Amino acid sequence: MSDINKKLNFSDFSEVDKEAWKQKIIADLRDKDYEESLVWQTKEGFDVQPFYDASYIGETEKNFSTIQNSLLNTENPDFGYRYWYNTQKIEVDDLETANRIALNALENGAEGLLFYLPAPLSTDNLAILLKDVQLNFCSVSFHLKGLPEKLATNYLAYIKANGFDTEKVTGELLCQFSETDEATLAAIFKGLQALPQFKLQLSIGATEVSYSEETADLLAEAVKLVETLGEKGISAAEVLKQISIGIHLRNNYFFEIARLRALRFLFTEIANQYTVAFKASDLHISAITSIEISEETKEDPYLNMLSNTGQAMSGIIGGCNSLLILPHNEGIEQSDAFSTHIARNISNILKEEAYFDKVADPAAGSYYLEHLTTQLAAKSWELFQELI
Repeated sequence: MSDINKKLNFSDFSEVDKEAWKQKIIADLRDKDYEESLVWQTKEGFDVQPFYDASYIGETEKNFSTIQNSLLNTENPDFGYRYWYNTQKIEVDDLETANRIALNALENGAEGLLFYLPAPLSTDNLAILLKDVQLNFCSVSFHLKGLPEKLATNYLAYIKANGFDTEKVTGELLCQFSETDEATLAAIFKGLQALPQFKLQLSIGATEVSYSEETADLLAEAVKLVETLGEKGISAAEVLKQISIGIHLRNNYFFEIARLRALRFLFTEIANQYTVAFKASDLHISAITSIEISEETKEDPYLNMLSNTGQAMSGIIGGCNSLLILPHNEGIEQSDAFSTHIARNISNILKEEAYFDKVADPAAGSYYLEHLTTQLAAKSWELFQELI
């Protein structure tokens, strides 16, 4: 009995180095080539190994300790040690209908709303759209194709007229900043400084380029915005703290986790280059799932439920602040209340039943993910420097 109850220590086991593991694998492969069978190369141009150990965590990887647990919710851990907004997309064709959909979403698990607007809304129209929506207790964002300054001005006026606390209003404004003139951009930033938690989102949309190229492009856009608005008298600190980054998730689980972490690290490095007091947790990352439209999913749209779940998991583990899961049949057929309900509940299930909110940073310390994050960050930084 004493032998059974004897405490087991890791020191009881002898260490096995990387080369010994590799030789064992080669022996098990028999006549197959190790590199051809088990090592594969990414679009970024680096090799992915079949296993990783502590030898892969060098001094470079240790730099990422600055982002580990950076999103730990210490203010109110009763809500979980990790928090993200479960956001629902709402196409606005009729204001009253959109309002009913929004209230139903908030009553059934959504914590954020993203309204797709065909045109800017007046303060009166905003009052219809946002009737009974408590802006201090949920995130409200807007996607707009044109005239963002008008919407920003009217939204700020609506907030003040209805007595909402401007310090607690959260959300994002999504528009084509590359198509907006410098004077308008400056006016938007100056106007929205009254809403410190409301962000202007930078996104390059859904792409098929490598993760390092996409990250480099996002960083370059951020620097371009800082330099452009700097000429209009807006400081780098004001710009960097008012913008968020929007990304489209793909079906590449570990790479999605690593690229979100690399993006947060590199954005913080850029802020430091401008001598801005900026923490990794200051960057707001909004993630949206992507729906595959193919002959296979047209025949069976429910396949996208699985990919939605995998993408959502990678977005949460990677550290997104806001997660929008699209209905599994979007772009294939008309989305309905059922597909919208299922999409909204994926985030709820990952939080309430899979307890993804209970661990602040499950990727921290993983040999593979830390090394992959390092590789993506290094390649992204190299491409970013070429762009600027």
